Amino acid sequence: MKDFLALMFFKGALLADPAGVIESQEPNSRSARRIYVRSVDDVTRLADAIASYVAEAIDIEDAGLGVGPAPDLVLVEELRVRLDDDSALHATFMALTPGRQREYHLYFSGAKQSSTRASRVSEYVPKILAGKSFRDR
Repeated sequence: MKDFLALMFFKGALLADPAGVIESQEPNSRSARRIYVRSVDDVTRLADAIASYVAEAIDIEDAGLGVGPAPDLVLVEELRVRLDDDSALHATFMALTPGRQREYHLYFSGAKQSSTRASRVSEYVPKILAGKSFRDR
C-alpha cells in the first residue's frame, strides 16, 4: 500500500504553484500534476493551498484552457530504420493512436545502447503488426 494520497490536476501544468507543492506525475507527463498528502499534518498545512489550487483549476476549466498539442514525435533511429524497411510495419505503426505510438517510442528510447533499442523494437514488432498497444496482451 502507498503511504500517501495524491490529489491529481489533469491540467496541472497550467496552475501557478506559489506554495511549491505541485509535483509532476512522471518524467514523461506533459500536463498532469499532483499534490502528495502523506499525513494529517500535511492536510492541515496544505488546506488553504489546496483550496486555492482547486479554485484555480475550476477557473482554468471554465475558461476552456488547454495545455496545447504534444510536440512531434521524433522516433529513435532503430525504430525509424525498421519502419523505413518494412512498409507493413510502417503503415500499422502510423495507424496506431498517437498515445500508443508515444508509449512504444518511450520504451524503445529508454534503452541506452543501440543494440538494446534494436532488440526491443524486434521484440515488439509482432504486437505492432497486430495493432496492439504496448500494454495489450
